[in-house]
Amino acid sequence: MSEIEKNYGLAWKKIDLHIHTPASLEDLIDKSINPEQIVDKAKELDLDAICISDHNTGLWVDKIKEVAQSTNITVFPVWRLPCKVARPMCIS
Repeated sequence: MSEIEKNYGLAWKKIDLHIHTPASLEDLIDKSINPEQIVDKAKELDLDAICISDHNTGLWVDKIKEVAQSTNITVFPVWRLPCKVARPMCIS
């Protein structure tokens, strides 16, 4: 445990904040990907957490959370809010 973690409870985490699934058809190149492949890639990259940030849907969040239960990877849903000027995202 580092000195920072001992004194302040802080720790660095490795997180991918922007992952698309086949539910976001316009943003995903490989439409054949499955939840297991997403979690396996996160493990391969030694990630602590991933954020599923599909457009206007949360269809795949529970599927990926189910697969990730046997790992130490936390799965966060990200809600992308439709907006004409920007694309704000909320991690819940």
